Amino acid sequence: MNLCPEQYDAIEIQAVRMEIGHDGKTICFPCRPDEADLWSIYAHLKEGGVEWLCDRETKVHALAGGYALATMWRLPVYDFTRQ
Repeated sequence: MNLCPEQYDAIEIQAVRMEIGHDGKTICFPCRPDEADLWSIYAHLKEGGVEWLCDRETKVHALAGGYALATMWRLPVYDFTRQ
């Protein structure tokens, strides 16, 4: 991953749930906060879409990490951790 803050327009924080697929591989997908197995931090691309940055075990750690990046890169935070 080549992080270039100029290509992003926001930081996103999302609750994520993990399940085992039919092929035995782990599948991760967005979910409600009360269903979360982990919390992901993404950089929102100006051209659309997101780039995964990291996962955190708790909402508190994800919010702290997301807001730290947002402050450093002077970007807003889209907090999808609320129900």
